Amino acid sequence: MAFFKNKHSIWFIFWLALLSLAIFAMPDESSLQSDQSVPDTYQSTQADKLANQFSKKDRGAKTVIAVYNNGKDPLIADQNKAIDATVTSLKANADKYHITGITDISDGAEEKSQLVSKDKSTRLVQLTVKTDDIPKMKQTLARATKAEHVASYITGSDILDQDFGDATSKGIAKTEVIAIIFIFIVLIFVFKSPITPLPHYCR
Repeated sequence: MAFFKNKHSIWFIFWLALLSLAIFAMPDESSLQSDQSVPDTYQSTQADKLANQFSKKDRGAKTVIAVYNNGKDPLIADQNKAIDATVTSLKANADKYHITGITDISDGAEEKSQLVSKDKSTRLVQLTVKTDDIPKMKQTLARATKAEHVASYITGSDILDQDFGDATSKGIAKTEVIAIIFIFIVLIFVFKSPITPLPHYCR
């Protein structure tokens, strides 16, 4: 009973219990990443769904949307020509980039109406890619889809899921480090040393 009357003993038990709870309550990182999905309200997810309406083939392939934007102003002729040249290059190197399908405004009036914004400031190009290596696909296509004199980026639900999972993983790692540092600070504050309580209570 004397053990429990010592205030240091109570603090030691409290922080030991808190540390144990933190360890056991820590979510499994791999399952957490696999369960993450981007909310349907995200604009890129909506664009991905829209692109899937064009074709139901190649199930299991990744849908990537190349986005070309000129801010608030309509894309000018030279910018559209540059995008056309990029699309031509992608078609010529489809095998290299594992591309099985490309949907562009040149495919028809219906596609053009859905791939160009109403203010004509943004143009989309849909790519269907057969790969399971999302990080490599993102890095490769980010370079391959660039067009001169126009801002561009790639997106899609698979890319967003990967980014979201990576961000979650980094967040968990930072939380673990902060928790360990915090516990050591408390031990130093209470016991004047992070290891003082151990030999004292293990005797």
